[in-house]
Amino acid sequence: MLNMSAVCLGLVSVLFLFGTTLVEAVENNATVIWRPTGGSVSIQCRLSQHIKTMILLKGLRKESQVLYMTSNKSTITENFSGRLTVHGDLPNVDVVISKLTPGDTGPYWCSYQWFDIKISDKRDVDGNGSVLLVVSDEQQCGNPNKNLLLVIVVVSAAVLFGVFIAFLLWVIPKIKRWHAKWRLRNGVTNDVYEVMRGTQRP
Repeated sequence: MLNMSAVCLGLVSVLFLFGTTLVEAVENNATVIWRPTGGSVSIQCRLSQHIKTMILLKGLRKESQVLYMTSNKSTITENFSGRLTVHGDLPNVDVVISKLTPGDTGPYWCSYQWFDIKISDKRDVDGNGSVLLVVSDEQQCGNPNKNLLLVIVVVSAAVLFGVFIAFLLWVIPKIKRWHAKWRLRNGVTNDVYEVMRGTQRP
């Protein structure tokens, strides 16, 4: 029973993490962009600080690097080779991705990197211009409300958070009761019983 509860708790935690990451995209003012397959998108990365290293990342946890750009050179990931161009000068650049496929769907993050001399390490700075790209084979009917996805994300995350809290409130007392019964069955409280018997002797 304890193992089953742990598995359920882990599953809920993963789902909660997924939801909160999407909410993070919304809180960072990520623009929702709808594009048809074969189309193109322009990601406008902006930063007020004068930093000359920019990384365009993709994925819920920023796990995939799309572009690494410095004032001297640019490195494009193989998946985007031949269909990614950059316009402008760092730190303010427009990254254009063409020949879009459904696999390009996901959040894109404008991240900047600078070297901190005090700690001799690199630090990341989030820039403006992050987008949540949705590439679809189907044509959108009429003029879709592009904020609909944001609403869905926020509502889903809120519901997921509520389910997570309710699950914890429900399962933790059950685990405690089960654990107490298990301790009684296996004689874990024998030491306490012996101490109590010893104090009652004349």
